[in-house]
Amino acid sequence: MSRYLKLEIKIADHGDLIITVVEQTHRGLKFTPTGCVFTASNGFRLRSQAAPGLSMDKNEPVLFVQGNWSSLNNNPVLRRVGDNTKISNSQWVKLLTQAVAEYNEAFKPAKQYRYLKRNIKLVRSGL
Repeated sequence: MSRYLKLEIKIADHGDLIITVVEQTHRGLKFTPTGCVFTASNGFRLRSQAAPGLSMDKNEPVLFVQGNWSSLNNNPVLRRVGDNTKISNSQWVKLLTQAVAEYNEAFKPAKQYRYLKRNIKLVRSGL
């Protein structure tokens, strides 16, 4: 089953981040085939539980995306520059960008795989 997540990240003049979920196909326990958490290879976690937000532990690379509280799902998430954290906002954005790309790649529809295979020519070398 195809799953997709699209975010918008605005960087304020003073460096704060405003993250908005633009599109999300699955929420809660259907966010992944195994539940509400996706962990990327870089350790960043995307979680679909209640509503968009950040982890209470500012050093934990986590973004809560849309979840079961539909009335709050369109609320943006603010990550401030001054928050006491070991991860800078620019590094956090890099980790998040990679995590979303991995999420979308992991759950893209099989049709796209077949389409890609038709556009690849395999050549055997004599080596």
